[in-house]
Amino acid sequence: MRDLVRARESAAEDQRHKRQLVSAFMLRHGRLYHRTKPWTMRYRRWLQSQSFDHPAHQIALQEMLQAERNATERLDRLTGHIEALVPEWDLAPAVNALQALRGVALISAVTFMAEIRDVRRFETPVKLMAYLGLVPSEYSTGKTTKRGGITRAGNSRVRHKLIEGAWTYRLPARPGVKKLYILQKQSAEVQDIAWKAQARLTARYRKLSQRGKKSTVVTTAIAREMAAFLWVLPAAPCPLDRCGLHAPNGGREVNGNLVDFRLMPGQAHDLRAVADLIEGLCADHLLADRAFDADWLRSALDEQEITPVIPPKSNRRFPASFDKETYKWRHLIENYFGKLKEYRGIAMRSCKTDQSFAAFISLAATIIQLR
Repeated sequence: MRDLVRARESAAEDQRHKRQLVSAFMLRHGRLYHRTKPWTMRYRRWLQSQSFDHPAHQIALQEMLQAERNATERLDRLTGHIEALVPEWDLAPAVNALQALRGVALISAVTFMAEIRDVRRFETPVKLMAYLGLVPSEYSTGKTTKRGGITRAGNSRVRHKLIEGAWTYRLPARPGVKKLYILQKQSAEVQDIAWKAQARLTARYRKLSQRGKKSTVVTTAIAREMAAFLWVLPAAPCPLDRCGLHAPNGGREVNGNLVDFRLMPGQAHDLRAVADLIEGLCADHLLADRAFDADWLRSALDEQEITPVIPPKSNRRFPASFDKETYKWRHLIENYFGKLKEYRGIAMRSCKTDQSFAAFISLAATIIQLR
């Protein structure tokens, strides 16, 4: 999904460049469009009605218009692909929750989740703000501290989307007609967070503007606070009875933390360790990818009255059914691997023995759970 989002961003940049060429060409020849909103159907008809004395100018205009149409069609095509694939994405619940926030539409939400993935890898919202380059830079020497513009470090794609969305908070706090349909599909907790964000950020935009701050500075400050609400929202839509990760003692682990693990040789299939891991497991569901689609595993889970949520392999003659909605929460497992690999000793496999490596993983898991 991240590659598709980046391809769409490239297409949008290409469209902006093509439109700029047309606008510059018309301005260079003194042809002015006297309405406020360009690139509507009326504007396109106006462009087609323009005629030039020299045939070279006419051909150049038509070629640029054709290039702009091709870029627009490409952009619409990629946007349609994203809209079609989002419902099947494992992060679809988080994408739907993010759209409850003002200034965050489908493309912005997908871009945020595709680039950030698990927001919980940032311990606090401030660390997410710093990662996005939205915090002020600082020049310190001795007792002197001077703050400058934002650092612009980290992921620029998400930062641009947040700043674009922050402009919407210059308007009064009220949900729009389209946003109402999105809010109706969200939980009460998500709706409360979305309204709290809208009320706070619109008031802050108004307050900063009244203090004489530049509009760009105000918008950047609003985008910085938007990142904090985006840090909270992806965790809100996860009900306790759908996370599907259970501890062996019957306690439910809603944060997707580590319960048990086995170290396996790199050339061995992971199925070899599953029998020990599921022995005595008290759970309602077991989520795994299609690599774990084995008849003996399904039979063992049925004997323990555990529902397997495992997609079937493509070569199965009679594929088994599975709950696709519950399977969407398997991303918590992949997110946890990402948290573990933040520790360089685990990512680089620095330990010389299996015993020390397992101890390092246990220590890192304890630290993650205590966050």
